[in-house]
Amino acid sequence: MTDILFVNPPYETIEAGKEYVKHVINRSPSLGLLFLAAKVREGGFEPKIIESDLQNISNEEVAKAILEENPKFVGFTLFTVGVLNSVEIAKMVREKNPNIHIIVGGPHISSMGIETLTKFNIFDVGVVFEGELIINELLHALQDSTPLSEVDGIVYRDEKGKIKVTHAPE
Repeated sequence: MTDILFVNPPYETIEAGKEYVKHVINRSPSLGLLFLAAKVREGGFEPKIIESDLQNISNEEVAKAILEENPKFVGFTLFTVGVLNSVEIAKMVREKNPNIHIIVGGPHISSMGIETLTKFNIFDVGVVFEGELIINELLHALQDSTPLSEVDGIVYRDEKGKIKVTHAPE
């Protein structure tokens, strides 16, 4: 059974008729997601990865795959060119399964975590520092209902809906 499904979402900025660019810029799996998958396995979680552009699958197909897998957690790696597609996928998933925790990380969140969680309340938690230092503690906190204020390196909403950022991990 998959505990966490890491997703590299489709890029939304590729112009119609220029889809061949995907194969020039995205021919190999994300090393970051592979590393995160190894880390969560060390932490006792079973991961899987979806590489949307590499697998040439649409938002709808990604959402369907997530729902079929039924993980406890979904982690999107976000470059700015994938944010809107991640929002769309997350909405489709949340509509069918509101219990899946939706985590975002990557360069976009590291630079714009507060703004992203403010604008898109579909995301539960953002990892704003190095994910491999944070991911297991975050997953265990979410699983055990530990207050997120105790997890370093994240941006999240408190019980009142206010955006909070925790300290950098040591």
